[in-house]
Amino acid sequence: MGVSESRIEGVGRLKNLVALPSMILIFQVVHYIKNFNFKGLFENGHSN
Repeated sequence: MGVSESRIEGVGRLKNLVALPSMILIFQVVHYIKNFNFKGLFENGHSN
């Protein structure tokens, strides 16, 4: 029981270590896309 529990904890920690940077990366990409789209909309509005 002890060995299997420690393995599960290790896997959980590994997932957390991988999930945190991936979440930050996703947020950065979404933020960049939103800013890019808004800039494009504003530029199109001003040009027209």
